[in-house]
Amino acid sequence: MWETIRMFVFPTDRKVSPVSGITILAFWFFVGWSLGMVPALGSGFAKASDVQSITVSLLETSILDHRTRYCQAPDGTDMKSYFFAQTQNKVREYKSTTGSEFQLPPCKDLVYVAATSTTDAD
Repeated sequence: MWETIRMFVFPTDRKVSPVSGITILAFWFFVGWSLGMVPALGSGFAKASDVQSITVSLLETSILDHRTRYCQAPDGTDMKSYFFAQTQNKVREYKSTTGSEFQLPPCKDLVYVAATSTTDAD
């Protein structure tokens, strides 16, 4: 059995073995797929535009998260100034990535404050 496998992988007549041929074909198939030349099996690796849209989406989420935390932080605290700085850094990064400004929503639109109910106990 082992002799048969060895002969299959390393033929004695010094011709290319079937395993080598299959490996070479698989390699070139993968290269073709990764370059998008085999559309039936997908578009290959991500394109720059796909990566750009994912980056923009993540930046928007991060900006809104930092803005919400800024709005929830108590006034005059280090936490408030930290989240302000983080928000501004992300907004600058967004502008350099997209070339457009990110409009920050006001705090009243981001933070839900539950109404307190008062009951008269007269």
